[in-house]
Amino acid sequence: MAVEVQMSSARRARLGRWWAAAGRGFTLIELGVVLAVISIMAAAVMVDVVEIFKNRAAQNNAEELYVLQQAAKDFFHGTIKDGDIVDPLNARWPGEGGPQTCATVANSQPAITNAILQDLKDQDYLKQDFAGKNAWDQPYIIDLKPGAGHGGGHAGQVFDCAMWVATDVPTEVAGVIETYLPLGKCSGCGSASAAGYTRCCTQIPKPGIEASMALAKDAFEEMVRHAAGP
Repeated sequence: MAVEVQMSSARRARLGRWWAAAGRGFTLIELGVVLAVISIMAAAVMVDVVEIFKNRAAQNNAEELYVLQQAAKDFFHGTIKDGDIVDPLNARWPGEGGPQTCATVANSQPAITNAILQDLKDQDYLKQDFAGKNAWDQPYIIDLKPGAGHGGGHAGQVFDCAMWVATDVPTEVAGVIETYLPLGKCSGCGSASAAGYTRCCTQIPKPGIEASMALAKDAFEEMVRHAAGP
């Protein structure tokens, strides 16, 4: 029984010391150290979160530009008449004033961009709510350029016209755009409209070239089969 009383007394003594220490609280130095550590950890986490959101926004931007590329190609193919699939002379780009003119009904930016986007929306190749701006509220700049479709223009005529799309993105995410956007680049695209931004662009070649290459490949394979004999 005596041992039991002594153990109870020891426990009460330890408990008393614990309560005394707890009652003392933290010193200003201890609080300062804790807050400093928490601030450093929070700052590190925030930097990671911000970078993740920036990179994700850049990926979304690249995906949206790709959607625009495909919509323009589909539009071009949609204007091709049956039986005319190799460098078709009757086909036109969205916003183009007429086949093979490589000129839009509008004649200045951003009117050219608006005309092209509206043509894509009117023909249901783009959703009506397509904003025409990237995640950083920078507009897409869309234009038609001659001599870029398949290696040079022709005197007095425009048989090779390509569509170009450009937009300004924060310089730190330009590499993400180049990685995820087919035929995309962030150099040689012109000057960005604001400091800290880089202009990225992509060329959409005339889809007739793809048809030409496919037919040429098929013809070559047929020649090889014929030469090989039965």
